[in-house]
Amino acid sequence: MAASTLREVPGPRGLASLATNWKFMRATGLPHNTIQQVVREHGDVARLNIAGHILYIVSNPDLIQEVFVKRVQEFHKPGVGSDKPRLLTHFLGDGILTADHENWRPQRKLIQPLMHTKQIESYADTMTRFGERLIQQWQHGSQRDIHADMTQVTMEIIAATMFDAPTDSATQVQDAVKLGQAIAVAEITQPIELGGWFVRKKAENIRHVNEQLDSVVQYLLEERRMNSDKERNDLLTLLMNTTDENGKPVSYSFIRNNILTLFVAGHETTANSLTWAFYYLAKNPQIAEKLYHELDTVLAGRAATLADLPHLPYTLMVVKEAMRIEPAVSALTRYITDDTELGGYRLQGDSTIFIPIYQVHHDARWWSQPDVFNPERFAPEEEAKRHKYAYMPFGGGPRVCIGNHFAMMEGHILLATIASRFKVTLADTHEPEPIRLITTFPRHALNVTVEQREPVKVLA
Repeated sequence: MAASTLREVPGPRGLASLATNWKFMRATGLPHNTIQQVVREHGDVARLNIAGHILYIVSNPDLIQEVFVKRVQEFHKPGVGSDKPRLLTHFLGDGILTADHENWRPQRKLIQPLMHTKQIESYADTMTRFGERLIQQWQHGSQRDIHADMTQVTMEIIAATMFDAPTDSATQVQDAVKLGQAIAVAEITQPIELGGWFVRKKAENIRHVNEQLDSVVQYLLEERRMNSDKERNDLLTLLMNTTDENGKPVSYSFIRNNILTLFVAGHETTANSLTWAFYYLAKNPQIAEKLYHELDTVLAGRAATLADLPHLPYTLMVVKEAMRIEPAVSALTRYITDDTELGGYRLQGDSTIFIPIYQVHHDARWWSQPDVFNPERFAPEEEAKRHKYAYMPFGGGPRVCIGNHFAMMEGHILLATIASRFKVTLADTHEPEPIRLITTFPRHALNVTVEQREPVKVLA
């Protein structure tokens, strides 16, 4: 399209722009209510000037597909264009999640075999085993923090499947991950470089997060050294045996960054999604009863196995709907290096594209009654009608989350195994407050009461 025919991107101006800046900079996490308002008022491509940095909010599935798929080489990971770490590169370096195209490809090629369908299916028994171990700790009528429990069980699963090691560091990792995400999000919502105490405090927090994460890496490497005689086929073995183009072992930072990426991303997103699934099941007893009916029919009170999953379609629909209404990752960004266009609009270089996944998942153009929890949206006939990029729990295009199939199978098995034995009801009267940083989790403990279920015998 000729430059002369390109339109300027609409967005708040004047006092409205100042008000939007204020809402961004004072928000805890990503201010999705403000983003939704901007999209309603200015359309599918909207421009924000946040303290001098240009942010283009792109919320139309066709245009998102263009960014993620058709023109993926033009739009870069956020670390590009900066001579110092930004967002998650503070903590994950140039790992598979944060690396730009050139450095990403060899990492994806290396790790992809561990995520092939057959390999993932071999992890199913481990997922079932840890799900059963969790509910053995539950007592009828007791209160549990469901988010803490989901974090612990998914962390144990990723440690066992990817690193063949036990772990009990859930609280330590969770606190570090939350602080790291808060730092990363603040670089989007509060891009002003303040000096003095603010710089020192940020550097101190970054150092603290990295110390906590490094201790996890050191534990996994030490555990491997102490048990080096055991033959294993896992991610850690793969990384430690990898050589560069000259046949030399890859750097420690390469190993560290990918251990942390898979360890953190490999448990936290599923933990959050299951937390919200149990919350919405507790809020919607009629949906819970339909789930229990399916589980009682297929499992009759036992744990779920890989062979059961094709016979538990409604359980999977519940997982998918939880990922829609509270997407594990509420937004993604891409960096624009040079002036370009999108959807007939002129976009300037040295700016950021902001893909508001939460907003897209709650857009009434793509979803009927978007704020209502309704797993029926994911019946096969309904899914077939929907634009592929109206639902993006794992991103999209070649940079789609490498662990998406692992996460879906894990969520499917754990929800089925737990809900086949226990009913979860809310123990607190107040509503949980979602904090939407990079991922979405409840601000405080989400306390529930767990009640043992006796499966209802279903007549054939």
